[in-house]
Amino acid sequence: MATSHEELEEVESTSDCDEVRTPAVPQELLASYNFGCGPFHPRSLQFLASRRAFTVFLCLFAVIEGAIVIGLTSVNLSSISKRYHFTSTAAGVIPTTFDITVTLSVVFICYFGGRAHKPRWLGISMIVLGIGSLTFASPQLFLGSYSPSGGSSSQYQDELCQDVRHYEISCLESDRIAYGLFVFGKVLMGLGAAPLYTVAQAYLDEIVHPKYISIYMGTYHAMGIFGPVLGYGLGSSLLSVYVDPWTETSLKPSDPSWVGAWWISFLLIGILSLMAAVPFLMYPRYLSDSYSIWKERVKEMAKTYKDDPDRLIQKGSIDVRILKDFYIQIRRLFLNPSFIFCSLALGGLYLVSSGIVVFGPQFLESEFYQSPTAAGLIAGAIGVTTAVFGVLTGAFIIYIFKLRGRKMMFLCFVVSILSAPLALGLFVHCPSTVVVGINTPGMNGSYGVDGASCVQECDCLSHSFEPVCGQNGLTYFSPCRAGCFNTTNSVDEKNYHNCQCVKDEISINSNDSHQYTASNGKCHVDCKLLIPFIVGAMFVLSSVFVLQIPIYYFTIRVVADDQRSLALGLQSAIWRLSGAIPGPIIFGIIFDSSCLKWEGTCGHHGNCWLYDNSHLSLATISFAVPVMVVVSLFFLLSFLTFPKTTKEEEQERSGSVKDGSSDSCVKLNGVYETESEVDDDKEQLIRPEN
Repeated sequence: MATSHEELEEVESTSDCDEVRTPAVPQELLASYNFGCGPFHPRSLQFLASRRAFTVFLCLFAVIEGAIVIGLTSVNLSSISKRYHFTSTAAGVIPTTFDITVTLSVVFICYFGGRAHKPRWLGISMIVLGIGSLTFASPQLFLGSYSPSGGSSSQYQDELCQDVRHYEISCLESDRIAYGLFVFGKVLMGLGAAPLYTVAQAYLDEIVHPKYISIYMGTYHAMGIFGPVLGYGLGSSLLSVYVDPWTETSLKPSDPSWVGAWWISFLLIGILSLMAAVPFLMYPRYLSDSYSIWKERVKEMAKTYKDDPDRLIQKGSIDVRILKDFYIQIRRLFLNPSFIFCSLALGGLYLVSSGIVVFGPQFLESEFYQSPTAAGLIAGAIGVTTAVFGVLTGAFIIYIFKLRGRKMMFLCFVVSILSAPLALGLFVHCPSTVVVGINTPGMNGSYGVDGASCVQECDCLSHSFEPVCGQNGLTYFSPCRAGCFNTTNSVDEKNYHNCQCVKDEISINSNDSHQYTASNGKCHVDCKLLIPFIVGAMFVLSSVFVLQIPIYYFTIRVVADDQRSLALGLQSAIWRLSGAIPGPIIFGIIFDSSCLKWEGTCGHHGNCWLYDNSHLSLATISFAVPVMVVVSLFFLLSFLTFPKTTKEEEQERSGSVKDGSSDSCVKLNGVYETESEVDDDKEQLIRPEN
């Protein structure tokens, strides 16, 4: 303790005005702490009470959260929509529920969590996150088996011309119940994930020296990106397994009616989350060297507010004091223009990136004709590669060039303004599949899947999209709409014969013998634009991820020391409210506006069967490019309004003292301030209670 007292004297031996600049030392920093829970503090586990071990567990938390919230949700969303007959807009609301929950709760969680035992809050959060994942998987376990054609039967049957198949569409409440469980699961996930990049980040800032905090944060964020890797990889691989593994089916993963086992991945990761919560519950409130780190951290704080929170309210009950202090701290953050502009810019980035992440696999399925498994793997590879590269690049730029304060905002401005034209690369796409009767007329020039004369006597149903590729190179809505009477199965594909609509389209010699066949699935579209699209998307996403560490590091330095957790929480609420919440909904509307043929389910639109690729790509870039321009403007405003740092203030004050022009200082409730500061704040902050 001798060393601690000497260090305290060093802090307190400054001049009166200098004392203003150094907040009071939290007494908790001077106590000793051990790893354990209750009376259980084994000496063999004390090596875990270190910043490196905590960072490892924090990375595990980030991996699990990223796997559930980003990877599994994105890769399985189109399968869930198909399974429970949702539109893209309705499907986009599901991940948005997560962000709404975080927005409504994160400020309170971060305010109280920032003043409580941070590691235990993280442990409880992981338990809630795991329960949310299990809830999300529950519809498959409790609401019955999948019906490929949307009817009451779980067995798939081909629809042929003049088929006598009995079909009864199912309008049970199970789809609505499933939707409610998805939303409730996302609410629990939001409550569990709220402290991850707020309270956890503030705790990491308390145990890591400021010189190395960018490296730890970069590692933490980069490892967190492997969560989507786990989610995309695990989710995509399980999509090749039928949704009801215990049921035999003739469907193959290439069939449009195929739905993979989306729910198994949520079940597995949910159990892992419950297990990973245990170490956090055993971490101490602070580590052994937290005091020395606190001294270094204070030197980098921006000159915003010098008041000691403990003296702001002198009277009243503790609940009233907490509420008043909460109001004061929130008000101060909103009056910090550099912080607000940075948060709005981050919201703009999430407005675009959240929609791309949620609908990325579905975009690849539609625009480049990839299977759900392949689309998930490609989307995951793009997202993970660019995220790891971008996050680590941003962290090393800060470390190598020693960027601080406004210089980080200037970096964000330059990178964001360059990324706007790069977003034009998202317009690359393959041509839409030509389906007879939908986006090309039939032989008699009519539109509509039942308009051709060759299917007038087939008595086809309109409840399922079962595309077949005719011998003539045209895609038909179903075997029945191609006028096919017979079918044969082979190892690799299913073939249909005596297809009257194919016959009408083919010009043949009278001596030629054709059976007028069609094969299962859409006709192949010759398109080699997938690689150029991947390259362009990687450039765009890399430029976005480069900004992540500079933004978070900037945030914890542009506010007062005791506001770090609350600032991160408020920033999280701002970017979710302005970006992550509307983003997936807007992209869902973009997808729905590009739909050419809808599934009809119980009198309303269900899942979209066919998209207009050109309209989808054009609408995407028409939305993304202007948003990136606005983001650049917000970064510029944050750069221009950045306040002076404590060190800069001390240098200016030292110069003023030499010139004999310094403000006089007065001591108020044990804290020294300039007279002008007292006049500005004392009426609001120290008004006595009646």
